[in-house]
Amino acid sequence: GLVKSVVELYAAGVRHASWYALVEQTHFPYMGLFTGSLIKPQGRAYRNVIDSLLPYGQPVRVDTGDQPFNLYRIGADRWVVWGLRGTISFTGGVVRDMYGVALPAGPVKIGSEPLIVSGATGYTITASQVVADTMLQYGSGSWSYWRRDKANVDTRLGVFDTADILVNGQPIIA
Repeated sequence: GLVKSVVELYAAGVRHASWYALVEQTHFPYMGLFTGSLIKPQGRAYRNVIDSLLPYGQPVRVDTGDQPFNLYRIGADRWVVWGLRGTISFTGGVVRDMYGVALPAGPVKIGSEPLIVSGATGYTITASQVVADTMLQYGSGSWSYWRRDKANVDTRLGVFDTADILVNGQPIIA
């Protein structure tokens, strides 16, 4: 979540943010960037984002059509991608995992872990065979909730709606 959060916050215009646990905390284990003086994997991922992405500009989300991927371009030749199953090939450049480890050249599988690319001038995506994903697509796109009352009248609801909760036969929120 750390790499994705940093990319999405910066793309949304957030210029300053703090990771709330520099070191492991008793009541919040697994959230620190360090255990004592030893850097943890999420600390390496954070360092990688700071060094290889943030100096190159604000991320801009790329429209991939109906493909369920998150693809961001940063500057002239930097990219970050994650999403549902599929493959992507970049024109030139080096693809690394979120910790900075280079992956073999050629098409790479898109998954829930972000990939960071430097030096690429373009990309080609192989279509995903996944139709929908309840985790990555919840509350987005054309997804909506409806209710039908006793008179068979349909009403579109927001993601969180209490109009169906009745007290003495009346909705608690009109």
